Amino acid sequence: MKLDGHGIQNTLVASEFALALVLLIGTGLMIRSLIALQRVDPGFDPRGVVAMTVSTTGTPAADSSRHTQFYIDALARVKNVPGVASASYINHLPIAGDQWGFPFRVEGRPIPRPGESPTATYRVVFPRYFATMRLPILSGRDIAESDRLGAPPVVVINEFMAKTHWPNENPIGKRIAIGDSTWTTVVGIAKNAVRGSWSAPPEEEMYLSFFQQPRYLKGGYMTLVVRRECSQSCDAATLATTVRGAVRSVEHNAPISAVQTMTAVVSDATADQRFYLVVLASFSAIAIVLAAVGIYGVVSYAVARRTHEIGIRIALGAESVSLVISVVRQAMIVACMGAGAGLLMAFALTRLMRGVLFGVSPTDVTTFVGVTAALLAVALSASLVPARRATRIDPLRALRAN
Repeated sequence: MKLDGHGIQNTLVASEFALALVLLIGTGLMIRSLIALQRVDPGFDPRGVVAMTVSTTGTPAADSSRHTQFYIDALARVKNVPGVASASYINHLPIAGDQWGFPFRVEGRPIPRPGESPTATYRVVFPRYFATMRLPILSGRDIAESDRLGAPPVVVINEFMAKTHWPNENPIGKRIAIGDSTWTTVVGIAKNAVRGSWSAPPEEEMYLSFFQQPRYLKGGYMTLVVRRECSQSCDAATLATTVRGAVRSVEHNAPISAVQTMTAVVSDATADQRFYLVVLASFSAIAIVLAAVGIYGVVSYAVARRTHEIGIRIALGAESVSLVISVVRQAMIVACMGAGAGLLMAFALTRLMRGVLFGVSPTDVTTFVGVTAALLAVALSASLVPARRATRIDPLRALRAN
């Protein structure tokens, strides 16, 4: 069957409509995914916190006899900086830092077979880390100044680890062996914190005292976290220069790197999703305009072709409403054909987005239905203008023109 000009135009418009629907559904899924990501509770309060990696490498403080004292003295100087509410150290920053997993076993449980031991993310912290990050201790206590070499080894575990290994017990006072170390007593349970990936589910995590970890007492680096004393809207970035100066007042050559605010760290964690959203939204906007213009053009062309017919119907007393419905019906048939094809394409293609979506299914019914209804509303609006113009055709002029 050979298509005439009008049939080709209808086919092109339906194709534009289908493409617009696919892009809009993809955008809708990304918007819902981004909203779900924004609702993720990081476990801590990133507002007003600045972090930086501090090392003793290449400095006199790298000597094992001076290493620990350097961190203690630098922390004391930082705490005296005007506007600082709290400060502490952690070996690897959550979200932006490395993730080291260590095997452990629970006292009183069967010894796991080789390779089957549970693992937990290994954190080394100074006292008041949890207070500085506003990461709540749900039960028990924080790492204390008294938790040093010679004192009983202690650990704070996260809520997920507590519920996984002591589901019907109170973990406080229980003991675990980390690697080949001696038994370590659980003294606190902290709220789950986002680890390496913003959208990843929680996993086991344990926090140990810096002063009870010989390898850290001898050398290496730590991440300094500082909370500014200010309102919720304060900019922690202004702290960076002053804090850096306070650290270097103890050791002027101390390597300091990875200076960043925790709000920036949190923002970077969802950067990929925002990028995909911007790209899809840009193409969607173009597709909507093309679809609306296409519908408008199809209806205008149809009205022009039917001028004589419409003129006769008006002369015979046809009502304006029936004329509008007649004209709009043709436009909506084209739109519905495009919508049907677009839904089939979207159902197949959005499955490829599974890796960048969070908290929403690639075939989410609400998004599919909502976007389809919205785009059909755009098509209806685009067809109403030429449809209403058809009702104002002068029947005498239409007949003479024919």
